[in-house]
Amino acid sequence: MMGPLQGVKVVDVSRYIAGPYCAMLLGDLGAEVIKVEKINTGEETRGIEPLIGGDSLFFMVFNRNKKSITLNLRDPLGQEILRKLATEADILIENFRPGIMEKMGCGWEVLHELNPQLIMARISGYGHEGPSSDRPCFDAVAQAASGLMSMTGAPDGPPTLMGTTVVDHTAALHATLGILAALHARKTTGVGQIVRSSLIDSALSMLMTAIPAYRLLGEEAQRFGNRDRFGAPSNSYVTSDGARVQIVAGGDTRFARFVEATGLTHLGTDPRFGCNADRRANVDSL
Repeated sequence: MMGPLQGVKVVDVSRYIAGPYCAMLLGDLGAEVIKVEKINTGEETRGIEPLIGGDSLFFMVFNRNKKSITLNLRDPLGQEILRKLATEADILIENFRPGIMEKMGCGWEVLHELNPQLIMARISGYGHEGPSSDRPCFDAVAQAASGLMSMTGAPDGPPTLMGTTVVDHTAALHATLGILAALHARKTTGVGQIVRSSLIDSALSMLMTAIPAYRLLGEEAQRFGNRDRFGAPSNSYVTSDGARVQIVAGGDTRFARFVEATGLTHLGTDPRFGCNADRRANVDSL
């Protein structure tokens, strides 16, 4: 079945996770994706173990539905080939540190002049402007710098990384959303545009109420472990056979269904647990 992006050509000059994941999503939607890799060695993640039949599982997870070529982007000929690819593409995705594409003669001004319809997605660590724009950044760094780690883990434990590269994935999704919007806008304007996404902005977008709660109420974000800070009961509980079950029954209707399903009807008549606000106030007793 033809995907909605059938006929769209993408040049993927990105590495690691955020950029490749963004390009892969476009490929999943039917776009033709040409991945540009380092000459001789290929993209850095090709060497990450475990290997299956000589291929990195890590690399395969983020690079399906792509064609690959290798270019020496430090060489003028490789840079010229990349510019040629950009003239024939609808979208170019890169996640070098700001300024690198410009040094290669493949910055936005150059590529836009060569191909006014090109959409250029630029994924960075700290954005393309500001005092930290030239700093390298990875998912774990963004989790720490944004405060996500301070909100993750047990209340009496240290700040903790999430179990997956959630910031990279979110930055990729933001870039993909921007690309799709730019494709739609191009139907009207006839020209492409820059789409920017950064790890730090993506991490900050996941803090929910933490920033306004601090600015407006003076409340500092806390770690709640597996407990939901907005509803109760919502936590990981040990069962009689030693397993664990995650219960999410914070809303009053869900709580009523929960006590009925479990036979814990006495909880439903306890005034301490009459509504969600009461249950949150008495969560330890609950």
